[in-house]
Amino acid sequence: MPNKKDDKDHYDHKGFKTYTIQSLTDYIDLLESLNTGDKELWFRGQSSAMYRLTPSALRYCYGVADWKGEYFERPVPENLSSGSNHKVVFPDVDAMVEEFKKKAEPILEYTAANDIEWECIGQHYGLPSRMLDWTTNPLDALYFAIGEDKEKGKNEELKNSGTFKWEKEDNPGCTDDELIKLIYQKAVDEFADRQLSEYGGAVFIIDPVEINKYTIPWEKGVEPCVLDPEESWCSEYIEKCLHEAELPICIHGFNKEKRISRQSGNFSTTGTDVMPLDYRDFFQPMITKIFIPYNCYKSIRKELRAIGITEGEIYAKKRDGSGNYIDDDKDVICRKIAAETTSKFIKQMENTHHGPDEWM
Repeated sequence: MPNKKDDKDHYDHKGFKTYTIQSLTDYIDLLESLNTGDKELWFRGQSSAMYRLTPSALRYCYGVADWKGEYFERPVPENLSSGSNHKVVFPDVDAMVEEFKKKAEPILEYTAANDIEWECIGQHYGLPSRMLDWTTNPLDALYFAIGEDKEKGKNEELKNSGTFKWEKEDNPGCTDDELIKLIYQKAVDEFADRQLSEYGGAVFIIDPVEINKYTIPWEKGVEPCVLDPEESWCSEYIEKCLHEAELPICIHGFNKEKRISRQSGNFSTTGTDVMPLDYRDFFQPMITKIFIPYNCYKSIRKELRAIGITEGEIYAKKRDGSGNYIDDDKDVICRKIAAETTSKFIKQMENTHHGPDEWM
């Protein structure tokens, strides 16, 4: 079983703990072994184990000057984890949230109390934000990791790769399917070594109170907790953290929005230090990462479907007369508003010359 210390599917690193699961049973057994009693854990599924814990706004990262301080003629797409030492800029999230709010507020059936809540809402409709969404439901997180039908395309991609060619040369008696299975087996070992893999998805687990314990300067005698943006003092402090504090914090979600509520939405924010949460040595011991190889996706999706974990249930979709899931008209409109707002601000950023006084 993957929860045993001597099992090859579990590895302890100087950084975070990593596991590999290949079935829903593996996953549930692992969760049981990680049970921390009364502590609330948060889960996040990502469709590629190569992806780091980077909020969507920071994925639109552009270098504007090299390490010597010489500015480029135009912004250059960057990866925060590349180690380039370039000065970088990101989209103006506050301005995007304000524009989204003006256009979406008349359409939605509720009002948000502050801009933090609007950023949470916009994020769920696709607006880039400084927040990563997490769920308290581990099955929802597993669905987010494997919900996309990636394995078929990945298998075809594998057959045309150099890796496949090398394995075929080393194993001339194997069929194509056997070679693919072998590659996935090796991917488990690769993930153990690097904590990254292009051959599957991942579920991350964090203890939000543990993170806040170290990133928020609590007064003596105050018990660390997860901040609630619906409380006025919390929303003011969260705003300050987004713009002034170096480290991330964990906050509760916005429960008036049906999609956020259904997905048990909670968020980790990004402070002025924009490196991914799992990239930082300090936070890695607080993180668990579970690898799910692509060749297990189909069988796990079938198991999830059998217990009612489907796209329609996750996204709280309605059904038409034939029982098929359909998009809510208001959701469609809000997604369009978010997409148009994103495109507008990204184009502005790409076409702006950034001098020293404009660097963010």
